[in-house]
Amino acid sequence: MESRYEKSLEKDIKKLQKKLGELLKQEREKSIHGEIKSYTALVDIDKSTIYAGERGESNFTVSRLYTLLRGNGQTHEEIIQAFTFLITGLHKYSEFSLPSETEQQLRLQVETKLGTKVAKALKSDHINRIYLMLAYCDDKKIRKTDLKKFFDLDSYTKHFNHCLKIADEMDWINMTYPEKPNAKNQSYYTTEAGKEVLRLKQDGEENENS
Repeated sequence: MESRYEKSLEKDIKKLQKKLGELLKQEREKSIHGEIKSYTALVDIDKSTIYAGERGESNFTVSRLYTLLRGNGQTHEEIIQAFTFLITGLHKYSEFSLPSETEQQLRLQVETKLGTKVAKALKSDHINRIYLMLAYCDDKKIRKTDLKKFFDLDSYTKHFNHCLKIADEMDWINMTYPEKPNAKNQSYYTTEAGKEVLRLKQDGEENENS
């Protein structure tokens, strides 16, 4: 039974269903099982149900949404990370802050590899943004335009480019085509060294709480 509050959100929920359907269709068509016959065989859901969902006419259960996302090629980890960003607001850059110990560790790593001058010029908001870049590019390849959108930017700001440059120079993030920096299909992904940086946050939080 719908609550009164849920009822008041009905129009927005319909908009969400429509947008979700559009995105699912877009990703299905890009996947290796893009053809509807191949896709229905993979997820074991009839095409009329899939089409209804893509038109925004279905109120997906969690299990159905998860099944369709997996059918589109997304891993369990990618789905969990996406919902973590959505629910926790990790993408809200202005509200995100690393534990002080983690920030200091990153600054020391930068100083060791790139020099004292570079490390001292890094402010907390630089380090926070670098961390979020690593988190967003973890276990997937992200185009620069999508990374820009993640931070709600209309253009590539000096701050954004500097953070990405530092992450690249530290080998925390790599390009898929490093020999062609301006390649049309250039993407970024978090390296093993970058994953170690991501683990520092958890360690820092545990130390602060102990």
